[in-house]
Amino acid sequence: MRRDLIQKNIDLKQFTTFKIGGKAEYYSAPKDIEEVKYSLNFAKDKGLEVIIIGGGSNLLISDDGVEGAVIHTAALNKSKIDGAILTVESGLTVKSLNDLALSRSLSGLEFSGGLPGSIGGACYMNARSYNGEFADVVKEATVVDEFGTASVVDKTFLNYSYKYSALMDLNYFIYDVKLELKKGDPSVIKEIYLKNFNDRKSKGQFDYPSAGCVFKNNYQIGVSSGKIIEEAGLKGRVVGGAKVSEKHANFLINNGDAKAADVMKLIKFIEDEVLEKKGVKLERELRIIGFE
Repeated sequence: MRRDLIQKNIDLKQFTTFKIGGKAEYYSAPKDIEEVKYSLNFAKDKGLEVIIIGGGSNLLISDDGVEGAVIHTAALNKSKIDGAILTVESGLTVKSLNDLALSRSLSGLEFSGGLPGSIGGACYMNARSYNGEFADVVKEATVVDEFGTASVVDKTFLNYSYKYSALMDLNYFIYDVKLELKKGDPSVIKEIYLKNFNDRKSKGQFDYPSAGCVFKNNYQIGVSSGKIIEEAGLKGRVVGGAKVSEKHANFLINNGDAKAADVMKLIKFIEDEVLEKKGVKLERELRIIGFE
């Protein structure tokens, strides 16, 4: 096993799309399944909480950092293709996944054009956009439990629903994901992908560091959370270095010097204002780590 696999006091903000966050007590970035098992066993032997991070989107880490063992999937980025079946390790970015699919004229991922983050995170929380979701294409996943035992789970086990999978309730590490796509016209695939990517770009997703959408949409209401926040008059609202985007009110951005505490204060302010002015209780989509 690599002598430098387990490290201490590693700055985590470099790994998040918000560019915010403190240090990890322990940190590892395994390169294969054996290093994943070693990292999990290390944490178990020391009685440490395990925190798994991937592409760093949809994530807010406390300024005080994280107690426990952070396992980062970034070095798990290998893939293999068998016809229209892609098996990819969990650290592969959604962008790289789309590039891979397009290179083989495989359709089914166009909805994820411009989505930040990694395939592990997308599988874990059933990332969705533009009327598509990862539940549409995930066939199965290889997971490792807290004891270092690997197993393969299918879509029935994953029990997907809106921005949810059963993995969100379990202490499993996603090692790889098998995706079932279909052959398509590469020019059409690219056209749809770029349309979605450019729509995200027009909404300012890539203008400043952010975590993407902070709140889930409630489809029973029939109005997006971004629209509800906008109607409450909160576009452009600032707390410290954190700001509600002027282009898309469900994006909170880091103006350059935001602290995690600023973001949390702004989130709570938005929740209170929307409840008071619109009568809507917003549900957070953002994964928040290190806060009590």
